[in-house]
Amino acid sequence: MSIALADERPHAGALETWSLAFVGEDGFAGRVATTVAGETTQVSVMVLHADAGPIIARDALPSRAEPFELRGDGIWVNQWCETPFEHWTYGLEAFGVQLDRPQDAFEGELGTRVAVGWDLEWETGGAPFDLGAGYVQPGIVHGEVLIGSDAVTFDGFGVRSHHWGTDAPGAAMWWHDERGDAYVVGERAVRWNVD
Repeated sequence: MSIALADERPHAGALETWSLAFVGEDGFAGRVATTVAGETTQVSVMVLHADAGPIIARDALPSRAEPFELRGDGIWVNQWCETPFEHWTYGLEAFGVQLDRPQDAFEGELGTRVAVGWDLEWETGGAPFDLGAGYVQPGIVHGEVLIGSDAVTFDGFGVRSHHWGTDAPGAAMWWHDERGDAYVVGERAVRWNVD
């Protein structure tokens, strides 16, 4: 497959996921993923911060022809392509659940309700990596993350991914270390040095 500018847009009739995962030097991290599956779009948000613990927010919303802005009870997600493969803007306003420990996400999601949001910019840090029915692309992420009434400035690294036609691209991991960014899907891996 050859990645084209049109691949930043929705693929008609396909099961499709867009995501952004980001992490700062201090370990502050987050992720947003939207998966369009017919008439329903699943939204999943996670924030990890040493002072706040893990925060998650999820919802199943009616799908829209334009899947980049979604609004439900207690959640608003906006993913906006400013320039294909170069610049995206991410907005979030939600009520999430602040967990005492990450395992609580698998045991009923009991925790404290907390406002969470962000206004983030992703800018390219390298070429996209072709996954066949999608791609991943490294970049720089900066902006502001809101947790409760606290605003935290964020500067770090992030990987955008977009895939279609399958429920998930397989087991996936992403991390950043002193040698650069790496993204692993199944047995395929790519390492970037983010500009």
